[in-house]
Amino acid sequence: MKLSDWITREGLSHQEVGDRIGKSQAAVSRYVAGKRMPDEETLIKIFEVTGGEVSPNDFVALPDLAAAEGESDEPVEG
Repeated sequence: MKLSDWITREGLSHQEVGDRIGKSQAAVSRYVAGKRMPDEETLIKIFEVTGGEVSPNDFVALPDLAAAEGESDEPVEG
């Protein structure tokens, strides 16, 4: 889950989240906007504060490996 989605669902401000993770409102805004990657300690704190709903992987755009390799769920005829 994206941090922005979690914040919206919980009805929190960026300042409230910042207070919980020990960062400024501006830092949280940058994390949400994708302008800054949280450091390792902050990623762990976000994971803890969100009950594991926002994980470090949620900050990284991972490639779709199946699409990249041309794989599909279609059976191979042969």
